[in-house]
Amino acid sequence: MMVDLSAFSDEKFDAKKWINAACEARHPEEAAEKHLVDLEMKLQMVSEEIAASLEEQSIAALLRVPRATRDVVRLRDDTLSLRSSVAAILLKLKKVIMQHLLVLMFGIYTILT
Repeated sequence: MMVDLSAFSDEKFDAKKWINAACEARHPEEAAEKHLVDLEMKLQMVSEEIAASLEEQSIAALLRVPRATRDVVRLRDDTLSLRSSVAAILLKLKKVIMQHLLVLMFGIYTILT
């Protein structure tokens, strides 16, 4: 017996209609009580599988949080380091520009005098 779980995700899911449809889908030679017991067992098994999967995914997500936190801290540190490097480069660039301006101004002054 296959259990179709797609109806469970519908916002308008009606448990009574689903059970009635499952009962109507049984083989005519199968006793209704046996069919319902089998259906209950299948639903219980699926429920346990879903619960186990959710637990596994929750544990995996919880294990990813510290790693993600470390990555964020590392990115922050890298950003601060990059900012510091860029500031140092800008300072050196300003010094070079000032030196060239002084040389240029001194050269013009020498020519004029």
